[in-house]
Amino acid sequence: MTAAEISKLINSPNFYDRYDETKKWDYVGVMAGRAMQSAEFNEMQHVLEDKIKSLGKALYADGTIIEGCAISYDTESKIAKLEAGRVFLDGLVYKVEAATLNIPDIDAVQAGIWKMSRCVTEYEDNSLFDPAKGTPQYHMPGAYRIVTEAVWGLSTDGYDMPFFPVYGVSDGEMVTQLQEAVSPEYTDALARYDNHANGDYVVDGLRVTALESDAAGKQVFSVSEGTAHVNGYEAVISHSVRVMADEEPNLADVKSEVHVFNADTNGTVTISVSHRPIENLKQVLITKERTVTLTHGGYTGCVDELPNTSTFEIVDVYQGNLHFTQNTDFYFGNDKLNWSLSGEEPAPYSSYVVTYRYRLAVNADAWDTDTVTISGGVANSLIEIDYDYRMPRIDLIVMYKDRSVGIVRGVAHRYSPTVPTTPPGAICLAEVYQNWDGLPEVKNVATQRVPVEDLRKMQERIQDLYSLVARNEQRFDIMLEAPTSAYNIFVDPLFD
Repeated sequence: MTAAEISKLINSPNFYDRYDETKKWDYVGVMAGRAMQSAEFNEMQHVLEDKIKSLGKALYADGTIIEGCAISYDTESKIAKLEAGRVFLDGLVYKVEAATLNIPDIDAVQAGIWKMSRCVTEYEDNSLFDPAKGTPQYHMPGAYRIVTEAVWGLSTDGYDMPFFPVYGVSDGEMVTQLQEAVSPEYTDALARYDNHANGDYVVDGLRVTALESDAAGKQVFSVSEGTAHVNGYEAVISHSVRVMADEEPNLADVKSEVHVFNADTNGTVTISVSHRPIENLKQVLITKERTVTLTHGGYTGCVDELPNTSTFEIVDVYQGNLHFTQNTDFYFGNDKLNWSLSGEEPAPYSSYVVTYRYRLAVNADAWDTDTVTISGGVANSLIEIDYDYRMPRIDLIVMYKDRSVGIVRGVAHRYSPTVPTTPPGAICLAEVYQNWDGLPEVKNVATQRVPVEDLRKMQERIQDLYSLVARNEQRFDIMLEAPTSAYNIFVDPLFD
């Protein structure tokens, strides 16, 4: 604590403190025969405190956990429970008591230590009166005391005191520890050695599991507590965390996918599309058949227009018992009947019946991610469907050396999506196969640490395998050298 901060806390005209860090005082030399100044006592404490802090800051960063202080966070109730322990603050180690915090529902907040300092006088604490009986100062007031407590709190609390963040909470879900346990000078050397020898690996835990999507439709993944070495640095998650992300599917467009209208007894057909799941059903084209009565034009050889567009086939044209023949009695084209041929023709202004087929865009009776249900089509006619579907994709769940966990989106493909590259400074915990059929498939792929005990057992199994191969070789040699005893036959190559 600086001289200015202490002077502000004590707030007394009788307090003197001339310590100034820029003067580089290293020692207070008390001279014999001279009265000791009250300021010199205060300055001695500053000199000693600065020496201790300079050593501590070379080893730790502010907010580093020395002992305990683990956090358990309930993402549903937004309550964080923080254990008691010791933490490094402003060059010194302070004890902190356990606490329970309500995490606000904001984008980012930090949970950490408020360094709460206050001045205690003889009026607050009677024990500060001089206890030395028989002396002129007996029961007289003496020096004030500065009391400092380390208290768990949030960066949003707004106290007029120093705050040291320890944990970060992002989107009310993900918790990261913000400080390394030791200074970078030591960890860098160890990290280089570990990374060159072993690469990135998981020591224990950090299993990824897919959970049900939340109410907003976001995908939810749970990462269990555990330890990993990322780029040689130890990254510890002391509690399970949830990773939430929007689905953000990549869509592909399907145009005019063809199916046949084979209706059931209810006159409907349910089609399983070739690509799924469907994201948007854009258009359904079916063939419909219609019979209408037309009134012929007012002169011979005129053209009569059909009431529907996209007509492609004339089924029958008749008047009473007289049936007209296409390309003999009339031409068909552009949704019209042309009676300019020399064949039979209805009388002007007379009525006749036409049955024809045409293409029509209709709304599906129902559709889901895999099927489309349609009615009203002609039996055995073609159906054309336009829709968008979600292409498969492979994402990664990764953890960075600062203990934060995130998702790396892959590149979607219609048939064979590729696994994306793990970002520098991160370890891939799991591959997420986005097939969009229920929960995504999660494959935990992180390299796991192999204990020495397992290596020893593996070596023993390898030795057993070598012994088994050797016995088989010996058995094979015996059968070659002694065929009579082995097969009960005598064979002589007659070399001599």
